[in-house]
Amino acid sequence: MFDSIKYDPSYWGNTSEVHAGWPNFYWPGVTPLVEAFKEIEGVEFPADSGAGQPGVFWFPTFLDPRPLTRSYAETGHYANVNLTRSNYHLLINTLVRQILIDDTLTAHGVQFLSANSTLLNVTASKEVILSAGAVHSPYLLQLSGVGPKSLLEAGGIKVRVDLPGVGQNFQDHSSVTALNITRKYTQLRHRASLLYIIWYLTRD
Repeated sequence: MFDSIKYDPSYWGNTSEVHAGWPNFYWPGVTPLVEAFKEIEGVEFPADSGAGQPGVFWFPTFLDPRPLTRSYAETGHYANVNLTRSNYHLLINTLVRQILIDDTLTAHGVQFLSANSTLLNVTASKEVILSAGAVHSPYLLQLSGVGPKSLLEAGGIKVRVDLPGVGQNFQDHSSVTALNITRKYTQLRHRASLLYIIWYLTRD
């Protein structure tokens, strides 16, 4: 039903058990919307949503296509690793306060607030991996002294690295969840509605 769904496997890995895919149903109105974008001069259609290029494309969801269930870190990673590694610990009800960075600008641990409100430091023997999402990753970097100097100084945070880009240029992704056009509107209002949708999808 949706011939415009295209993807390029070279943009995706094959070693993770976290899967990406498409559901088995899309609203039929999506197809004419995609076709309408082809009539707009300057609109690009990248080969894949993972290409890092702006334009119109189908983007997959975290879906395991076999049982049609959500695929995420627990199903793709933790459930398996937790059974085989005794040194793997998942701490709940904890709050990371900052990444511990030494004078050589090397991350060597993490400071966090435990479930009983005790402030603890954990030292890493190899590496520290920060994976807190698009909002909290830059937030933790800034609390750790990595970010725009003026912002850190205003917050009373010791500047480890003056990196102006941290926490900047955050953009929400655009999408259309529902589109209702009734016949009582004039052709002009139809066109105005479509222009608004196009503006919403292509705004910076």
